[in-house]
Amino acid sequence: LGFFCFVQISLAANNPVLFFSDLIDGPKTGWNGSLAKGAAVTIWGNNFGTARGSSYVTVGGVNLANDNDYAEWGVTANNARGMERITFWLNPNMANGTGTINVTVNGITSNTLPFYVRTTGNIRFVDHTNGLNTNNGQTNTTAWKTLGKARQSISGGDIVYIRAGTYDEIDSSDKLLLLTGAISGSDNNYTAFAGYPAEVAILNPVTNMLGRAIGTNYTYNGSVHHIVTAKLRILPYMGAFNASQQPLGYFRIVALDIDGQNGAYPVASTWSGAIDFHDQSNGIVYGSKLYGWGRDKFDHFIYLGEDTSSNDLLNYDFGWNEIHDLGPDVSGIYIHPQDTDANNKYADNIKIHDNLAYNLTHAGIMLNSRYVNVYIYNNLLYRSGLASAGRGALYLNGVNTTRNISNVRIYNNTIHSGDASGLLVFLTSVNASFRNNIFYSENNQPYYSDSNYNGIRSSDYNAWYGRGVRPAWATGMNDLNNIDPLITSLAAHDFHLLAGSPAIDAGIDANAIATNDYDGVLRPQGGAFDIGAYEYISQTFHPADANQNNKIEMNELIAFIGKWKSAQATLTDVLTALDKWMRGM
Repeated sequence: LGFFCFVQISLAANNPVLFFSDLIDGPKTGWNGSLAKGAAVTIWGNNFGTARGSSYVTVGGVNLANDNDYAEWGVTANNARGMERITFWLNPNMANGTGTINVTVNGITSNTLPFYVRTTGNIRFVDHTNGLNTNNGQTNTTAWKTLGKARQSISGGDIVYIRAGTYDEIDSSDKLLLLTGAISGSDNNYTAFAGYPAEVAILNPVTNMLGRAIGTNYTYNGSVHHIVTAKLRILPYMGAFNASQQPLGYFRIVALDIDGQNGAYPVASTWSGAIDFHDQSNGIVYGSKLYGWGRDKFDHFIYLGEDTSSNDLLNYDFGWNEIHDLGPDVSGIYIHPQDTDANNKYADNIKIHDNLAYNLTHAGIMLNSRYVNVYIYNNLLYRSGLASAGRGALYLNGVNTTRNISNVRIYNNTIHSGDASGLLVFLTSVNASFRNNIFYSENNQPYYSDSNYNGIRSSDYNAWYGRGVRPAWATGMNDLNNIDPLITSLAAHDFHLLAGSPAIDAGIDANAIATNDYDGVLRPQGGAFDIGAYEYISQTFHPADANQNNKIEMNELIAFIGKWKSAQATLTDVLTALDKWMRGM
């Protein structure tokens, strides 16, 4: 319940838009033992402004109108994709049960995210610098010192906030934090380990050469489930997170900042991912980053695999992540059930969307072995798959057994590369449909390569540019065939469409999959869907915004006040400009 969230988002480019939250449920009291303040919740999106002003978040029917309701507003530091975030506290005035979160900026209200307000569950604290494991963990001043002590002291549905500091003590089973069945949550009652509001906690397994910072045992018992891990910086020795052989799953990984320290780690091939799921279902990874990590082709950002399971790998959602500058031949998101599994298990219902991948020698997104019902949309892949061995930015391979590899839908992505490899790589029997994508070959690299391919590729309403005419298999009647899609700036990697782009209104309705664009803008904005990850919007700028960058700068404000003094601008427009400038908009 509340595990996946697919909602219509923003109506215009500058309207506030919400993408996701760290928690999807939490107690409305208990912060520092108080009856007046509850769990701290963080939301991510765009167009909040850098200062709150008169803007506010609404949760459970309550408008949070006071500055002390917030820990931070409009912060971009440490976020994937340059997104903004807001952190606020729940309070006892909020209605219990199923509700929503939204944000109102300049009188414009965003889309909603689901949230369940509860009266159960404890709030606890860990503070490596000032805490003691002899404390009770109930307040900032009585925080525990180590993650292991926190884990051993909580129950299902509790939330642990981790204060700034570097945590390197071993909990158990080669991990800084071992996830066990004793702390499993349930629907509307997730257990959570989250960074403290407006602070950065660092998990460093390198000190003791631990295999994973956070994760489960490799024991097929199905007892660990419904756990959130959020807002932590991890310096992985081998990997950051693993969940293995827990069929129920429901692991929610949000806003992990994973730093491989310029390629120093891992020390050997991991044969897995920095974030790793094996032999289980129901996983989310939102808004996380990986950079400077990986040894070779056996390492990946997210790995979804299967070794011993008798169950399919069901229901995964990987969105709004950023992957860049990984090691040689290290890939991004990799879906790979075991090639020779006698049980013929498949990955099924996999959503990969709104991710940013760049400067990778291997693929940004890879599908391998057996999978069905995979939806790849709104991803921006540039300078990915740069190795000469036919990696491709998007790599599709398959092994048909009891079911054909089918219903693989690749919609509204923008894929660009700057070196010699192809944009797409096909191997063996993959049945896939391509709609509304931009395939941009900047330096005449091939659009695709294939080897022993015997699947069915359906292609229409795509833009192919830079290599000449489209591939022979791309036979749709509505493609843009070697026509410049007019991207804003390749040098700046700004892939928004320019006014007059032939990709505007040239796509097909894909509302069943890509309701919103990469920025969260509702599709379509014109008479039809646009091609590519971005929907074009004809913008109206404030008269003070002289350089039309959707932000009032100090020099622009001063100049506009000068216009008002000479009767060339209205007082209303001056006050609006002042408000936008004060809120960083």
